[in-house]
Amino acid sequence: RPMPNKFYGFERFFAKHIPIISSAFDGSRGIHVVATAGVPDVKVERVANVLAEFLDNDEDSYLDNTDVVVEMERRGATMIMFKNSDEMEDSGFDGIPGFDAQDVEGDETGKLMRARLMTADGTGDGHHCKHRPELICDAPLEEVFHLVTDSGFAFTYPELFGTNPGTALTVTMDNLIGDCGYASVSNPLGRYSHFRFPDCTGRYHYDDSTCDYKCLATEYFHHFVASYNGEYPWGRGNMCYGSGLKHRSREWELCADAPDGDLEPSRQLLRHFDPDFFKLFTDDFYRIPLRMPDGNYMPKQGDSDSSSNRSSSTGSSGSSNHWRSDQSSTNASATGTGHATISIPETELDLRSGLVRISLQGAVRRMHRARLASGKVVRSRTPAVATVASTVLV
Repeated sequence: RPMPNKFYGFERFFAKHIPIISSAFDGSRGIHVVATAGVPDVKVERVANVLAEFLDNDEDSYLDNTDVVVEMERRGATMIMFKNSDEMEDSGFDGIPGFDAQDVEGDETGKLMRARLMTADGTGDGHHCKHRPELICDAPLEEVFHLVTDSGFAFTYPELFGTNPGTALTVTMDNLIGDCGYASVSNPLGRYSHFRFPDCTGRYHYDDSTCDYKCLATEYFHHFVASYNGEYPWGRGNMCYGSGLKHRSREWELCADAPDGDLEPSRQLLRHFDPDFFKLFTDDFYRIPLRMPDGNYMPKQGDSDSSSNRSSSTGSSGSSNHWRSDQSSTNASATGTGHATISIPETELDLRSGLVRISLQGAVRRMHRARLASGKVVRSRTPAVATVASTVLV
């Protein structure tokens, strides 16, 4: 649908808008997808469907983790789409105060698949999965997941999924990095740590010096889910290689190529080399989306009896300090016509003060990987990153 005439300033840059979840309570800014006029509608719908599937991963028409969704609404979690990285840089877009945004560009997004079929040209717009050509393996699978984790899980469970040093997420990440060190000086050891791959034994080693410690943690979270749900094993980005020192991946080693479709070898690697995070990651209490979106959100009619126990509040652990809302139904499809109705105590309506981050580094990181894969030298681009102060809204 067209962008509203007045929409927090987004209308100055974007022409298309899909409200995944409309503002459902005082202090909510909703969850959105916005795009420039040059991005085809079918690609905007693809991103909206992927986001809806991450929020309702089993497609039972109920939000999987309402606490995470409420946090995303408070922070105005928004996917932004430019036609390509050049349009993004030329736009002058520097963020919208009070909104967390994550970019994904149109030229790295596949076309929406209708009824789980390939698009008319039979190729999925060049983004189909190598070993599962009926599925699309494109950048939104990563970038949309970043939005859900950085704006949702990281702030809902900061001691577990936060990206600062010392959280459960970063402690297990550091263990996996091991003696491979850090390419960026923005790490707990600063200049005293050096990047040592391939002369190291760690299993996670990212050589992009522009990816700071928080960026590493965000990437680590996605690597884990992509190895588990099939995105990597089924062929996105050739992230999985063979076994042994002669076949080591340049970035992530806990996935196994799956031409036969079998994901168990990758999951065995995750379980063996990163057992603590595997246990946390698969804990049903947190309802991390474990299924890879196919880009065709088709929610089933929810059953109130069976779905009432699917809220994060019924998990087996971690239930002591986190407020839980009632399980909320949603119709957060790409049509943008529905919203969650969430009952929230009066004391929960205030936004926390702090920093609202906008991450526009996705395109830069993907260009870096493309350069490494092709062996070609490309023009360096400066990451467009802004940090703006938010205010408390009541």
